[in-house]
Amino acid sequence: MTSTRMSTVLLTLAAVAAGQAFAADLPADAPKTREQVRAELAEAKRTGSLFSYTYAAPLNEVDPGRYAAAPKASGLTRAQVEAERQEAKRTGNVFSYTHAAKLNELHPGRYEQAATGAQALSRAQVRADYLAARDAGELAFGEIATRAVSSHAPLTNATGE
Repeated sequence: MTSTRMSTVLLTLAAVAAGQAFAADLPADAPKTREQVRAELAEAKRTGSLFSYTYAAPLNEVDPGRYAAAPKASGLTRAQVEAERQEAKRTGNVFSYTHAAKLNELHPGRYEQAATGAQALSRAQVRADYLAARDAGELAFGEIATRAVSSHAPLTNATGE
């Protein structure tokens, strides 16, 4: 009885060894193993690349919110992205999820203002420009409805009506 068991064990080991040797010699276009197929199926389920015959489209196109978007290359180097992050942090151009606003909008005095290229005009300069445009007739009707120069004057349109 022991010789029967021993020969069964030896035949089983020989079959396993032969099977692994055979599997190692398979060409690249050989059929996939069950583990490979299961791994591919799990990946397809995770990414939504399975085809939906009901909608005639891949699942990640039918319901894109359920699946992560494929990563897209930004074209920027790591150093450029880090420089942009530091600039945003310095100017307060970072979103605060607690307050649902950018930090430079919540606390404008704490952050440097980003350079816009245009210089801010003083109130006197804006007023002088407005008066010159009004006197020259450059303001069209309905283009601007403003208060007259004096804060006590009634609201008028560009033609003075």
